[in-house]
Amino acid sequence: MKKKLLAALLAVCLVVAMAPSAYAADSDVPGDDGVGSGDGMVISPNPNVSGRHFTDRDHSDLNFEDMKYTAVSEKEMLDSIDAVKALIGDAKNAQKVEELFKVAADNFMTIQANIQLLNIRTAQDTTDEESADLYESEYALYVEIFDPFIFLVQDILKSPCKDYFVEQEKLTQDDIDSYLEYGGMTEEEKQLNTELSGIEDEYWEAYYDESASDKAYYKALGEVFMHALSINKALADLDEDYDNYVDYAYETVYSRGYDVDTAKKFTEAVREYVVPLYYDMYDLYGIDANVDFTAYEDYFNGDYSGKDTLDAIRPYIEKLSPELLETWDYMIGHGLYDIEARKGKADQGFTTQIDAYGAPFFFYTPYEYVGDFSTIIHEFGHYNNAYWHASGWNDGSCSTDVAEVHSQSLELLFTQYYENFFGKMAPCFTDMVLCNILNGAIINGALYGELEIYAYTTPDVTIGMINKKYTELCDEYGVEYENPNEWLEIHHLTTQPMYYISYATSGIGALYFYAYALENGFDAAVDQYLTFVSQSPYDYFQDQFENVCGVDPLDPEYVELIVDTLYEDLDIENRAHPKYYSDVDEDNEYYDLVTDMTMAGCFVGFPDGTFRTDNPGTRAETAQMLYNTFGGGEKAEKDYFTDDNGTWYEDAVNWCADYGIFFGCDVNGETVFWGDRAINRQELTVVFCRVMDLMGIDTTPKSTTKFADAGSIADWAVDAMQWYYETQMLPMDDNGNVNPLKAMCRYHLASYANNIFYAQQNF
Repeated sequence: MKKKLLAALLAVCLVVAMAPSAYAADSDVPGDDGVGSGDGMVISPNPNVSGRHFTDRDHSDLNFEDMKYTAVSEKEMLDSIDAVKALIGDAKNAQKVEELFKVAADNFMTIQANIQLLNIRTAQDTTDEESADLYESEYALYVEIFDPFIFLVQDILKSPCKDYFVEQEKLTQDDIDSYLEYGGMTEEEKQLNTELSGIEDEYWEAYYDESASDKAYYKALGEVFMHALSINKALADLDEDYDNYVDYAYETVYSRGYDVDTAKKFTEAVREYVVPLYYDMYDLYGIDANVDFTAYEDYFNGDYSGKDTLDAIRPYIEKLSPELLETWDYMIGHGLYDIEARKGKADQGFTTQIDAYGAPFFFYTPYEYVGDFSTIIHEFGHYNNAYWHASGWNDGSCSTDVAEVHSQSLELLFTQYYENFFGKMAPCFTDMVLCNILNGAIINGALYGELEIYAYTTPDVTIGMINKKYTELCDEYGVEYENPNEWLEIHHLTTQPMYYISYATSGIGALYFYAYALENGFDAAVDQYLTFVSQSPYDYFQDQFENVCGVDPLDPEYVELIVDTLYEDLDIENRAHPKYYSDVDEDNEYYDLVTDMTMAGCFVGFPDGTFRTDNPGTRAETAQMLYNTFGGGEKAEKDYFTDDNGTWYEDAVNWCADYGIFFGCDVNGETVFWGDRAINRQELTVVFCRVMDLMGIDTTPKSTTKFADAGSIADWAVDAMQWYYETQMLPMDDNGNVNPLKAMCRYHLASYANNIFYAQQNF
């Protein structure tokens, strides 16, 4: 395919960013050094992925800290160009021309490297004004010397030295045609590109203005967006091949190979097929997360950004592939990453190539939750592609759609090792990764892709009009929003317009490799994935999938097929709507409640396969429910009761007594539990409040409500009943009664269990 030289100019510092997270939060991963090694699985290189997929590339031996800004003046660059031009008229000078050309090319690449290094360093320290100023001046220099350098290549290709030059520089016919067709930039284009380079600083200055009110904050972000929009539209207007910036960006900036109509049909398919899948998966994730809330919290919150995490991940990178391990060791060994939380760092994540060194760099500001772990794997997918990707003066960047496949696919394929890191919570966090791809990448990518098309194709568009369109799209995609301005906080939409659709297209592409793994095994899928990554980066997104996988990920029929495949392979319907009990069907009003609590492990039914929702709930069943929910296999310190020995609930009631949740009754000097007795509302409410107290939730009532049947409430239950009513979880009937002595049925026990699960989050 023909390379776009203007794309090379616009994308010199285009960074491949991390997929946006659908979750937020903060823990140490249990284990000897911060990350657990699971059940001690033997780790060895994957025997099915031992062959070579990639071509060796040159990489600098310098560590990142030794890669310095090296000034190259405009005069120095132009002099090196003139030195070559003086000799190209005679074929006898071909070898000397090549030698001097390398000097000019080195200067060209040094200027590129300066931009890339300064971009990283301003992200590392947003207060570094010196680097920010240098970045702008260096980009302006790059814009000025870009045309002279490309015209030098043109002149050589038209000269008697052409054949030797083409051979030495390994130019293809596509390369030659592309250079010869290039007409250069006008002064107006240069000015616009230089102005565009300052948008990033404008955006982050507004983004980090802590003194601004909400109104002023969004107003400032909106002004930066409109500034960027006007520059980009002006650039497109200068190119007579395009009617609008959207078409211009799709082809020139991102080299997509598909048009806007194709993208629109694809986003329609996302709404029809992917959105329902996401919500079904999210329900499963929510259920899985509650299987063991304590374990979930232990793994979910924490610092995953330290060296211990990287050291723990390395053996599994080795297990995936020797080539991936080579990349990993280069990144870690040369300090080409920055993933630690630090004041002053930009709130973003990206992987960029420092071309002159053949050295990718991974930057990320962590949020101190488990999503940081998956982001490391995600960005390493970008990093690996960049490591094996040639980065000389004649090498462009690969399609952003393809680049995001590299990252998101690896994220999904790495979940095969989650049990070693997260133990029994591995299925939950695997669902979380898949939910993040479905929502954070595909759904949001499609939504914001549509929003950008609207913004850039609507005449005289305003921020208010874009806000209205945003809320309409959120409703269509089933996405919740807090305010109509919040899209302005997605910095890509301002600094890298038309980028976001790549998250969606690549996400749906990444699902291919995950489905392949589920049906053919992860070893085979990793081999397929590495074959995909090792392709020529200059093939279009759809062509790359056709070459290796034989599918078109943007075809609505493919979208429907991959969604159906995941529904089947992940058994989503049965997992989301299981039938545990013969007497609780989906049309039963208690189906969701009973099913959720059964999936969470709180309840089991009777031996005959029934749940018996209307049966009175007993003290023993209540104790067992709480033990299942919190105690698990934990044993009590002693035997508290005389009437529970040998019963099915013995461990449960003693555990509850250990924690002060249940107390027995003194009968003739003996402490009895009376497990078979039905439990009434006030008793169950008191037990519930004791559990809340153990979780650190204050159950002191804030007011006194006059219940019509207050006289029926035991003194020891008054505060509990009052507090529970204040939480809106205790009903009062039409006559003002709370019925403290009403016997609780088994579905009531399930309801209280459900409240326990969510109480800590709600209060």
